[in-house]
Formats: sequence, structure tokens, C-alpha cells
Amino acid sequence: MGKFCYDNLKDQASVVREEIEKLVNQGEIEQLVQKARVNKSQPQVSHPNIICDGCDANPVMGIRYKCTQCDDYDLCAKCEHSGVHSHHTFLKIRDPKQAPAKLICKYPAQTGPMPNFHHDQKLDIQEIAKNVPQMAQVA
Repeated sequence: MGKFCYDNLKDQASVVREEIEKLVNQGEIEQLVQKARVNKSQPQVSHPNIICDGCDANPVMGIRYKCTQCDDYDLCAKCEHSGVHSHHTFLKIRDPKQAPAKLICKYPAQTGPMPNFHHDQKLDIQEIAKNVPQMAQVA
């Protein structure tokens, strides 16, 4: 009886393997994996008054992606994962209460080279202390 069950299992595995190969060849497995990544245990919060500029979803549900280089450009997770507007950088917003009211980003390409704020200099503490007002002595 054990051998019969094993042989039957082998046949079933073969059928399943063929079905998986069909799905892979049709590209459906990749779509399912991508869909699972998008939906992966994210609470479906609503971002009121935010419309996805990729698919017009209104409101954006789940994670919202706000473009850091455009004045008003937002994507839902599905559109962001599919590569819509991928030439820009996005801010990932999980909770609408934590979304910035305004976002201003300046990138080196827009402003020129970043300044070097690191300066090596010696400080003369005694000279600095001369310019500090004297504190009244406590009696």
C-alpha cells in the first residue's frame, strides 16, 4: 500500500510540475510574485485626497510614493514597483499622518557641487573666552 501511495504522489508531482512550467512560460508566475511583493503584509491605509499619477487610483491605498523632484506627483505601490517615473527619487510614506506638508529637495545636478563644510582650523580658547561676558559670581 505504501508503494502505491508513493507512485500516486509521484504522478501528482509530475502534473503539478507541468502546470508550474506552463505558468512560468506564460509569465504568470512573475506577475503573481510581483503582486505578492506589493501586497506583502502592508496594512491598507488610505491617503485621502491623494491620486496616483500612474493609474489614477483615488485615494492611494497602502504605501504612497511622493516624487522628491516634481511639485505634485504621487504613485501607489503597484505603479512604483512597475517602474513608472523611475527616473526620479521618491519618498516612501506609510502613514498619511507622517506625510510632509511640503517637500523641497535640491540635488547636486540642480545646484552645483555640494559645499565642503569641513574646515581644519585651530581655535584659540583664550581669545574666544575674552569675548564671552563674565558671569556674576554667586555669593
